[in-house]
This record gives sequence, structure tokens and C-alpha cells, in this order.
Amino acid sequence: MQKESKSFNMNTLFKYSERSAYGIPFYTWSEFWVRKLSLLNEELSNLETTVINIDPNEPYGYTYAVVSDATLSSSLLDTVDIITDMLIKLNPSQGIILFEKLLFDKFTHQSLHNLFSLLSRSLTNRQNLTNSISFHSPIKTEALDKGFPVHADLFKARAILNVISRTDSFVGGDILLLSFKKLSDAMDATDSMPIEIKTYIKEALQTRMFNDAFDSIYNLIHGEHPWVNDLRIAIESNQFRIPGLYGTGYFIIDGHWLHGRTKIQGSVSETRLQRLIFDTKYTISLRTKSLAIKPEDSWLKAHTNNNAIFKSQKSLSNTPSKVTLVN
Repeated sequence: MQKESKSFNMNTLFKYSERSAYGIPFYTWSEFWVRKLSLLNEELSNLETTVINIDPNEPYGYTYAVVSDATLSSSLLDTVDIITDMLIKLNPSQGIILFEKLLFDKFTHQSLHNLFSLLSRSLTNRQNLTNSISFHSPIKTEALDKGFPVHADLFKARAILNVISRTDSFVGGDILLLSFKKLSDAMDATDSMPIEIKTYIKEALQTRMFNDAFDSIYNLIHGEHPWVNDLRIAIESNQFRIPGLYGTGYFIIDGHWLHGRTKIQGSVSETRLQRLIFDTKYTISLRTKSLAIKPEDSWLKAHTNNNAIFKSQKSLSNTPSKVTLVN
């Protein structure tokens, strides 16, 4: 436990929260950072953000941006810089960190939303990346929710930080998490699933050799196929569930972990979840290793061309059809 803490507790930012779930510890802001964020809260909460289109060719081509940051205080800029540094260096041994109580007192969803907007730009600038690699992604508003089974997002970036910032208008929405190892175990235990499909999913999640794989992987795990019901039972016996409480969240390496949520009784608001998608030094190294693999040597290329079973039956993109601002 101590070894894990030292690996990412940069600048005393987080502290162990004295509890764990399924052997994974929870962390929260340290006392110092609670005071720090409290002092900055008025400035943070009063910032104005807007949605900008950064890449119309990507399923998630939108990000939030602060309308004007010319008058940001040096204290806030320093804070953003410190947290950016910590995020870039995150490399938890299990590929996951659980958080709780990240919102407190007046440091609410609006404060966190604005902080994430600043962090998105800071991450982009620090790593000399495009906005489509490091971005604060809007959530599509849904009038009727059926839940979202565990999945890998398969963005270009592989680090995902999600924090639940609103729980006052609905019931449900617990966090579902499944490790790649447990997914592999579930697939291996599903005799009705062809070995070729298992290989495809494992390679796709680990190598990231192609873009826009979300639809095909989601389809093979949750679509209309003979093996899906057996696989669902195996997955549900291996995934774990965390109550979707206010201020609860998680950091995962996408592909090393799959994530989802239970059904919400009521509408899903875009202010329910704040999420930051970006790259760390570790995930950049993963992408470099993936690019070093020759496509002609991959099982993927030999088996997916013109094969209808690997195609998505319908697009599952969450690109917002109507972009609204967070109030």
C-alpha cells in the first residue's frame, strides 16, 4: 500500500482514504490541497467555459475550453501546473486508481469542470500534443438511460480520469470496472465464443494498432452474436461495482481496464460526470511500442479485412448532437 502511494502521490496531492474496494485503495485530496482548492474556489467557479469542435473527423471531436484565461491568478496557474505534472507521471502498478470525496463544501461540479478545462489545455501544451489527444470530453445528455456495460473507449489517448460530479437528480449509475485479465478470463471461459474473436479483442485492446475500434469491439462483446449471453454472464461474475457517489471517481489505463455504469433511473445530465482523457508518459510509451509492430505481422490485419462479423451493427458514438454549455 505504501509503495503504491509513493508512486503517484506527487506534491502531497492525494492521501490514502483508509479504505479499499476489491483490493484497490481509494485516495482523496490531502488536507493541504483541500485548503488550497478552497482558497481558489471562488476564482475557479466563476470561470466561463464553452464547447469547441477540435476534430470533426473523430467520434469525440469536442472539448471544453475556458473562454478567457488572460486574468488567471498566478496561484491558480501554479496549481494547474502542479496537477498537470502529477497527471503526466501517473503510472499505478495495477493500472487503476480509485478516488472519493474529490468534491467538498463549495468545491462542486462547476469548480471541478472548470479545473478540468484548464488541465486539458495544460496537458496539451506540456506534451506538445493536439487537443484531440488531451481533452475534457462532453457527455451526451440522455432522456432515457439503459446503463452502459463495461467497455474500452479506445481513444487515441489511453489515460481516463472520470469523476461523478452530480447525483442529485437520479438514482443508480454505479461504477462498473473490469480488468483486461478478468475480461480475458471471461472470454476464455466462454466456449461458444470463437477463438478468432477472442484473439481479435485481446490484440485490439493491447496493441492499439488502428483507430476507431470502439464500435467493432463493443459489438463483439455486447452485440447480437451467439456467444454474447454466455460472455455477459462470465463478465458480470468478474466485474466489480462501486457506488456512484458524489465526488467518487477513477483513473484507468484504457484497455488495461474496461469501465461502465449501471442503469440510471431518470435522465442523464452532461453535468453528472467530469472526464479528462489524456496521455501520460507511460501511455505514450505504450503507443510507441504499438507503432513499432508491423501491421503485416499482426493477426488483426489478416483476419478483419472484409469480414462482416467485425463490423459494428450500428454506430455507438456519443458525439453530442446538440452541444450545450454547463451552467
